[in-house]
Amino acid sequence: MNPLRRRQLLALLHRGLGASASPDVALRAALDHERRWETAVAESAERTERVED
Repeated sequence: MNPLRRRQLLALLHRGLGASASPDVALRAALDHERRWETAVAESAERTERVED
């Protein structure tokens, strides 16, 4: 994940989790979100390839 994207997700999730959430918790949530997003994109591309074949 590029550093800018990581900072953006961290800030967004930190606000969403509340100010009491530790940066570690927010970073873990951001990384989990990013991983789920990448998986969804890869699965979508795979389905698109199968449809085109």
